Amino acid sequence: MIEIRKPTKIKQIIKLIGSKPETLKAVCDLENRILILNPDLHIDAEDYLNEIGSKSKHIWGFYVILEEHEIEFDAMINFKPMYNNFSEVIADEILKDKIRMLVTDLLDL
Repeated sequence: MIEIRKPTKIKQIIKLIGSKPETLKAVCDLENRILILNPDLHIDAEDYLNEIGSKSKHIWGFYVILEEHEIEFDAMINFKPMYNNFSEVIADEILKDKIRMLVTDLLDL
């Protein structure tokens, strides 16, 4: 897992991973502006964020598609009926925009 809290060039991430993947698994904490990249599972990153004090309502999973500079808002950890998300796909457009802004701020694609 790679933890990002400040702007980082994607080339640095690729060096840490050892190869250039087409897609990066990612989890963010929107409140604390933390981005976790390349966990084995989304839940691993969610567990880590919870351990360091993040709140579940601010943790969301997704994939960053590098070549297309797009985000796929799909992860099992997103099923949060208590926060009005009733599937693994994030439905709220405002929430998606916040995630896009965080990814854009922290990753130099």
